[in-house]
Amino acid sequence: MVEFLRQFNTGKSFDFPLVTFGASDFVTGATFAAGDVQISKDGAAFANTSNLPVEITGALGVYALALTATEMSAARIFVTIIDQTGPKVWIDQQLQIVTYGNASAEHGFDFSIGAIPELAQAAPSATPTIQEAVMLMYMALRNEQITTASLTSIKNDAGTVITKATVSDNGTTFTRAELVTGP
Repeated sequence: MVEFLRQFNTGKSFDFPLVTFGASDFVTGATFAAGDVQISKDGAAFANTSNLPVEITGALGVYALALTATEMSAARIFVTIIDQTGPKVWIDQQLQIVTYGNASAEHGFDFSIGAIPELAQAAPSATPTIQEAVMLMYMALRNEQITTASLTSIKNDAGTVITKATVSDNGTTFTRAELVTGP
């Protein structure tokens, strides 16, 4: 079985080898027929895929299967590649695809995000997204942070206070209050 992690609802091509049935050589020039390649989405019944695999030029037994966005709209996707002829030409294969980037995906977090924008001036949410939580920590580490005897503040890259908290220290206990909106 070959496992993949791919974005939810995004058409993608998957590469896999075919090995000769009863031997250890790769199969070149395989011919696929309806029923050889089937897909199951989230445990539903298997059905034929929209496309059949094609051999990658010069790959000597490695094939590519293009799945459509609709076929990629599931949390867990299983694809079987089973030679229906007798005798079999290749060993049965299975691809397992786990998706990300959508509430209906196996992993809701979108791993394909680019740059995360800086946070706007506001009190941090009690239930932030992963991107918001990471950005707040990053801004606190990267940007200027000023702490006086009674206040600490976190600034954005331009130097504007985005969030702040009161602080106190009685010589025994240091206390920082919950962050609130700046300035």
